[in-house]
Amino acid sequence: MARYETALANRSSDAGAGGIDHDLVRWVARSELKRRRTAQSGENVFTMMRRIGQAKAELAADYATQLARSAGKVVSSPSTST
Repeated sequence: MARYETALANRSSDAGAGGIDHDLVRWVARSELKRRRTAQSGENVFTMMRRIGQAKAELAADYATQLARSAGKVVSSPSTST
């Protein structure tokens, strides 16, 4: 309710007065649901970035394995003779 009342007070003056702004109620409800889902899952931006990085690392490892099978090696080792 506090978010709705704040949004209602901050909207433009020509947005219509009196009654319940149903579009605003829906917007506040959607944002509250989204906030609660994020809070319940314990995920924030850093957690999501870590999960994305882990997924990319798995894909890169799979790609390197496939490349090694088809080409024989992935990275050539530096020459040890001088």
